[in-house]
Amino acid sequence: MGVNGIIGREYEQKLIQERCESSKAELIAIYGRRRVGKTFLVQKMFNDQFAFSFIGMYEVERAVQLEQFRMALEQYSKQAVPRLKTWFEAFAALREYLSGISQQDPIVLFFDELPWIHQKAISSQLSVSFGIHGLL
Repeated sequence: MGVNGIIGREYEQKLIQERCESSKAELIAIYGRRRVGKTFLVQKMFNDQFAFSFIGMYEVERAVQLEQFRMALEQYSKQAVPRLKTWFEAFAALREYLSGISQQDPIVLFFDELPWIHQKAISSQLSVSFGIHGLL
């Protein structure tokens, strides 16, 4: 067992570490069968130290996803966040929060269960908001 509690996954750990040491914004998409440890890998690699984390919910309306996003943003920012009506508003609020974070260390955002979120909307907003391409 490794120092971070992960057994194996050396390749994935190396890849994540390399991306964290990059001088530019990076997107790491981890996908695969359910229940094989993807979330555990990310949580342990980053010691649950995320600037923001959001877990998509299965088969719920967009308004419910947006409310959960708003609540997560309030938790991380420790500030009141107004009701979010669109993903555009959600990512604008996230950008505003992130603009106040120290840029000394890498800023890690963790989106878990991304396919359960309104996928086309969130993928395009990630692209527009953070200059990340090739998500669709």
